[in-house]
Amino acid sequence: MGSEVKEDDERTKLASDSSKRGREEEETLSWDTKKESKKSKKMWKSEAVHKWYGKMFRMYFKHLKMDMSCIQPNLLQTLRKDWEDMLTAKHEYQLKNAKLLVEISDIRRSQNI
Repeated sequence: MGSEVKEDDERTKLASDSSKRGREEEETLSWDTKKESKKSKKMWKSEAVHKWYGKMFRMYFKHLKMDMSCIQPNLLQTLRKDWEDMLTAKHEYQLKNAKLLVEISDIRRSQNI
């Protein structure tokens, strides 16, 4: 029976700790109210948002614990080249799409005259 009481105490302690963390995060993201055209509009304070995202980023990498030295340099170079090729292909596609849109608008303009 004594162990059940200890387990209940531990559960309530964990629950209260998690609720405290939730309240701290809510306090970090404070609201700034501004009046615009007779209506109050809530806007996030940018500093609080950046601080919160920075905290989440640090927590993520703290728990990640990945050793980058195990990745071979030639693999990283291959990945970089593939990424650059993908960006080049995307850019070429966007240019081709823009040229087609210009041609379509020219055809429509010539048909309307």
